[in-house]
Amino acid sequence: MTRTCRTSVALVASSLALAGIASAAMHAQPPSPPAAVPAPPPALDINSPAPRLFIRQWVRGDPVEALEPGKVSVVVFWATWCQPCRRAVPYLSDIQRTHADRGLRIIAIASQEPGGADDLERFALQQGDRVAYSIAWDDQGRTHRAWIAASGSRAIPTAFIVDQRGRIAWIGSPQAGLARAVAQVLDGTFDIAAEAAEAARRREIAASAAPLAREFHNATRAGDFPAAIRAADRIIELDPVLNSEWSIAKVQVLLSQMKDPERAFAFAAAAADGPLKDNPDALVNLALLIAEEPGPNSRDFPLALRAAQRAVEITAERDPTVLAALAQTQAAAGQAAAAARTQERAVDLSAPGPEREEQRRRLDEYKKKLN
Repeated sequence: MTRTCRTSVALVASSLALAGIASAAMHAQPPSPPAAVPAPPPALDINSPAPRLFIRQWVRGDPVEALEPGKVSVVVFWATWCQPCRRAVPYLSDIQRTHADRGLRIIAIASQEPGGADDLERFALQQGDRVAYSIAWDDQGRTHRAWIAASGSRAIPTAFIVDQRGRIAWIGSPQAGLARAVAQVLDGTFDIAAEAAEAARRREIAASAAPLAREFHNATRAGDFPAAIRAADRIIELDPVLNSEWSIAKVQVLLSQMKDPERAFAFAAAAADGPLKDNPDALVNLALLIAEEPGPNSRDFPLALRAAQRAVEITAERDPTVLAALAQTQAAAGQAAAAARTQERAVDLSAPGPEREEQRRRLDEYKKKLN
């Protein structure tokens, strides 16, 4: 079973693209990529009947033998070691509390804990009332295979909405539209046919992007950065919102490899105000890249701060990771007092334990700069 966390997609893409640059001279120019082949629909898709749950142990919440007909359920796959999964805790709890009186049941299933169910129990105890939904330990990965593997999902956290008829109505990252979709399914206004068509469109875009991503990777390894930019542009053109991580990758190549901050910042500003404007993770990555990337000789701190502040606004000033990123950007811009104030809010909102201790350590660093 693959331990794949839905971490910062921008940084993942950038790492892929920039790997092996030191040995670029050893690589020949790659051939043209093959034409994209439409991806077949997965075994578990929108409108498919929801599979069974195979649970070894219920850590929080009453046991569920089967998803209840006539009720809406959300099944989330996650892990305690996955930072985006932990960030989703208050978000999922808000959804559960908002719709509990309408029978909504959110079930978070883990199958990739090194310490098994003991890790989940420690996490639940540490989180306390911050977790308002059920937590379960998978039965030897059987539920993971029946849902995640069968749907072709590649990362966690991934959520599935099961509608009143027992069909899969929605699949995606919890913080990428789950609240809206749950409300619509409960209200009976969710268009499952449109969602199925959108899922097929996303698969087609992913299939078209795959050879271009290889082209980008190979061009970067060969030191042909203009070719890498052209490949990134073609991926972005497929869908600038869906492929938002490639905007970050393009900015990084322009800054670090091509040493062209003027072009990088002009593109970054347009992206921040356009396809990235409602994506807090992309905005945070963009802000930190602009504020801290070692390559450029000049930095656009106003742009970096604007992107980070927009991410805080989208998350309603409730995401400690996003607040910490704003504080980091403020500190890089020389705004130590503002960084300390922002970081104090990140500390207050962080979950007890290692996360809060890490946020407190950063706060101490900012306070030292004030002294």
